[in-house]
Amino acid sequence: MPAASICAFIWLVYDAAMERILFDGRDVIHPAGLLGMRERTITIGAVSKEYRMIG
Repeated sequence: MPAASICAFIWLVYDAAMERILFDGRDVIHPAGLLGMRERTITIGAVSKEYRMIG
């Protein structure tokens, strides 16, 4: 089976709970923004971690 056919069945579950906590100033690259990933990316997150209420 060609690699392109296998990739069509792969999904990405992306945990975005802490994606805005940056230590080096780099921009966040969301995987759904990459070519061909929008339809295959499931994004999850948590309000408590997003607003730094960890613990």
